[in-house]
Amino acid sequence: MKIVRREGDEVVVEYNGVESKYKKSDIGVVSEEELAELDASPPRIADLIHLTTVSQETILYTLRRRYDHDLIYTSIGSILIAVNPFKNMGPELYSERMIMNYFNNDANPAKHIDGSVSAGNYTLEETPHVYACSQRALEGISAPSGENQSLIISGESGAGKTEATKHCLHYLAHTSGSTGGSDAHIRLQTASPVLEAWGNAKTLRNNNSSRFGKFTEIWLNNTGKLHANLTPQYAIDGASITTYLLEKTRVVTQAKNERNYHVFYQLLAGLAAGNSGTGGGSSAEGSSATISTSGSSSRRRGSAASLSAADLPSAQNTKISPKDRKQQLNRWALSTFVSDPSSCMFLNQSGCFHVDGIVDQSDYDEMQQSMAVLGFSSEHQVLLSQILAGVLHCAWIVVIFRVSVYTTIIVFINEWFM
Repeated sequence: MKIVRREGDEVVVEYNGVESKYKKSDIGVVSEEELAELDASPPRIADLIHLTTVSQETILYTLRRRYDHDLIYTSIGSILIAVNPFKNMGPELYSERMIMNYFNNDANPAKHIDGSVSAGNYTLEETPHVYACSQRALEGISAPSGENQSLIISGESGAGKTEATKHCLHYLAHTSGSTGGSDAHIRLQTASPVLEAWGNAKTLRNNNSSRFGKFTEIWLNNTGKLHANLTPQYAIDGASITTYLLEKTRVVTQAKNERNYHVFYQLLAGLAAGNSGTGGGSSAEGSSATISTSGSSSRRRGSAASLSAADLPSAQNTKISPKDRKQQLNRWALSTFVSDPSSCMFLNQSGCFHVDGIVDQSDYDEMQQSMAVLGFSSEHQVLLSQILAGVLHCAWIVVIFRVSVYTTIIVFINEWFM
């Protein structure tokens, strides 16, 4: 980067052969020696503390240079800066080999299947990575004067907080395991698909935006054993995930080109594919359990989307009990949403139903599998699906407030739901 010319209060700067204009007040000037250091290829500065001149301009320029070389992590002391690459960085960046590069050390090298060895001498200052932060937390606990550790992950929408959290948990689970033969470390990682389905949604800035806060506590227990480097071994004894500040208004209204919570679209995609919502998928005979809001599941051949208005029972048909009529009406309403999500008021306001890179049916299957691992019974999964269906059914009603009599009357839009 260099200054080409000055035009009044503006400066023309050339970067990678492209000229751009900036206000003089927005330009930071450094010496040629420092600029040569900043322009090194590949970038040599990994810790911003080592900058000769620490300013907003040099920090941003260093981050940009590293980003251009696919180096998305940069440290500034004990703080890690992660720049969302908005692309797949390949398997190596978060591989088992990379984990061992931070977890092990020269006294306890990791041997890989291909015969190579990871010395494990990667550090936050020299090779910044989200794994380095997790390793520091482990070291802080296992030190002779060990104390509880905290990892605070913050940033604006779309910065990558959700992914960074998952990588931290993956590192801790992989390097610590669980105590007493439990599967706590597996369950901890498996919770992500469930939390994201019920609490994440597409926004204008982020296709998988968390619409809630999350506080995760992990309890580590000293196993009484030592690593090869004589540091104590700790294992995950349990975990607790607390959620708060969920954006509840998104359930009933969304902005243009945004979506409701993922789980609603996943439910409809799963039903359209013949999945019953019980974690078992469709049967070999092509039958599926159709979810209703009546508290029970009825069995019929084909998928839930096979119902149509022709299936509606006549209001004058006295041979059908009120309970059966209610179940059939609920199945008809939900099947309408399956075949045409735009018919649901809670889904059609934004005009966005599908998102690039998100396959709702696959995510629905993954969510059900995660629920099974976490201990959700089939009955519990069906109940949760019925609650979701009930919420979608609420889009068919309007609420009229009659202030004169100080009462509220609920009127169903479709007479079949009376």
